[in-house]
Amino acid sequence: MVFRLEDIPKRDDREFCSLVESSRRVSKFPGIYERSQTAPSPAPSSLRPVDPLQEASSQRRAPYISFGEQGTTATAGAYGSLLRTCRPISKSKSPNGFPHSGIVGLEFATTKPWFISGRANNILENSIDADCGFGLKVRNDLSSDPPTVKFAEGRWPVIKYSTKEGFLVTVRLWCQQDMVIQHMHVLNPKLVTGEKPKLRISLDPNFTMQDLDYLREKENEPIRYYRGMHHHGIIAMQSPSSNYDEKPSDTKELASVLVGFFKGGASQELLWEYAEDERKTQSRIQPIPIAHYLGRDESVEFSVAFKIHTTTLDAHWRRFMISSEEVIFDPHPPPLADLAIFETEMSWYLYRNLEHIMSVCSIPLDLDSLDEASSTPIDRLKNHGPTIALTSPGGYYDILSRTEPTVRPIKPIALTCGDFGDHRVSVLGS
Repeated sequence: MVFRLEDIPKRDDREFCSLVESSRRVSKFPGIYERSQTAPSPAPSSLRPVDPLQEASSQRRAPYISFGEQGTTATAGAYGSLLRTCRPISKSKSPNGFPHSGIVGLEFATTKPWFISGRANNILENSIDADCGFGLKVRNDLSSDPPTVKFAEGRWPVIKYSTKEGFLVTVRLWCQQDMVIQHMHVLNPKLVTGEKPKLRISLDPNFTMQDLDYLREKENEPIRYYRGMHHHGIIAMQSPSSNYDEKPSDTKELASVLVGFFKGGASQELLWEYAEDERKTQSRIQPIPIAHYLGRDESVEFSVAFKIHTTTLDAHWRRFMISSEEVIFDPHPPPLADLAIFETEMSWYLYRNLEHIMSVCSIPLDLDSLDEASSTPIDRLKNHGPTIALTSPGGYYDILSRTEPTVRPIKPIALTCGDFGDHRVSVLGS
């Protein structure tokens, strides 16, 4: 299958080369491994599931991790592979009615959103399997020690584990606007005699696209995989028809997923083949093998970015690639809040729960897509806004009220239901 775009630049085109070869971006905040004075940072937690018979006070070791930013969220397994990513899509940008729920989901499993409990079980079972998930996976034999996790400034997961050869693997995960990035750093600290040991990695870009509608039993969305420009990246497009061979309209807005692959911050070409069991309604790609030889104290970095957006087939070629200048490869998030209280473990729980609510459960709502309804502006209410009466444990009484109009409009958000690690797939609702 060939994705034919108009006006594709030549391989040596100056603009194309600048996007592919652009320098590595670094954020402006303090180093990701530096401990913040305000963010609690206890010892790394093992991702091995907790025995129910252990003491109730032991820290939870859920084998999956959720994270997000501004509506783009993801869940990863114990070894850093992605099990699910989600992003809200404005209905004004999807005239074909997809997604009806307003949220596009990419799922490793194929269970439809209607089966909420089954999806939750899939996450739990797949999260402890190093072979499950999409994205980058280490194919060397892993050591028996369980992976550990810490959170950069209480936000982005940093997972560490090792292989039997002694490779030290660090997987960092974060969201950046409409992208989910998985970054893998591998170090060989051991003395090498003879040939350098071989690091074996695979990039598995196969996922299921879903409309996260929990109220209707809908089939998973058929998608097609295409090769990126000059083999840079992969393009997964929503198939607008059940007829796999039908050519979609050039002007119809479709959900699309861009997959970018980087080594040391530079975009890399991807050579891949379709899976032999390709179905007429769902294309699949053979996992792409990646090899690298590491001597003593040598390291290598690989990154993969998944970008969910909508586009048309007649859009500019720039809409169909992720350049290295778009990705911030060293994100240093600012502290979410000051929770420097006395109990370190309690502070960690408060911080992680606050972060989960603020960045994973919250979905910003598009005002343009909401039904118009008459309402009283908040600044025309009595006392210029809501009044809150507070009584402290010591008996003190205070009243909080806003006396000045809001200068900046407050955008509404929706809170989705989830738990401490997973999100948008709870039996309690959504």
